[in-house]
Amino acid sequence: MYSNTGSTFCTVCGAGTYQVSQGSPSCDVCAAGTFISDAGTDSSIHDSLDDCIVCGAGKVLVDAATTASLHDSESDCELCPENTFNADNGVSSTLHDELSDCTACPPGMPGSLDRKVCGVCIKGSGISTGVGASGGCEICKAGYFSDIEDSSPCQPCSPGAFITDDGVSASAHEKCEECNPGSHANAQSGASDCNLCTIGKYQPSSSSTSCLDCDLGKYGETEGLTSPTCTGVCLQGFFCDIASFNATQTQCPADHFCAKGTTAPEICLSSYARTCTKGEGELCDDNTLCLGRQCSGLNLTTVA
Repeated sequence: MYSNTGSTFCTVCGAGTYQVSQGSPSCDVCAAGTFISDAGTDSSIHDSLDDCIVCGAGKVLVDAATTASLHDSESDCELCPENTFNADNGVSSTLHDELSDCTACPPGMPGSLDRKVCGVCIKGSGISTGVGASGGCEICKAGYFSDIEDSSPCQPCSPGAFITDDGVSASAHEKCEECNPGSHANAQSGASDCNLCTIGKYQPSSSSTSCLDCDLGKYGETEGLTSPTCTGVCLQGFFCDIASFNATQTQCPADHFCAKGTTAPEICLSSYARTCTKGEGELCDDNTLCLGRQCSGLNLTTVA
């Protein structure tokens, strides 16, 4: 604790500071390599130099007790540079107070993301590759994963699987996600997302690389369909080819009859070879029913 000049009471030292003597006018800043995150709530963790916590493995804090705000949080401890490491896990502050405390990794042994060891990349990361690569560990990019701890590069997700995260969180790259039914990923490996099946298509299975066309006589008017029945069957008087997306996709040709959900227009008998001009359900001139604006003379008993 400390007491301001002229004050009649003492104040608990704030974050990043301590004081071993009573009645002192100020608090001392923690030494390099250490911090205190408590914001002055408990004097017992600000009354000794030992109350300053040493940075953990893979990190250093080089400020030499100049500014309390640089010693008030564990986040003030900075990672060692790429391809270096610091194995000391908060035992001695003198092993965390200079950049030189970070030891260069041997050739061919990448530094881990947490800078605690060399030669082992944690899950969700792999050794960097390509032009300009440092050879150190890096979080996998979108569409790639690593489910083991070693020094190999990240591997692409298999076709039908994906990872959206692009090198931000290692935990997001430990396993690829499967595309859900109604969607698909790129046919190539290393997909970064899934795409919903477009209208006129469906996909009942997961981990797919493409979607299937709605069958003849059926239509799919929304994205992401999962059933081969799609949205339903086309209306009478209309014909739906594969991958149709409207119940009235194509008007039945003249001199043909299209039953509901038909897979192909049927040619009318010659005596009925014309398009009906009457209203739905009314009698045509030949006393047959007008169905879907089409002649109904073809097999009238089953059509009706």
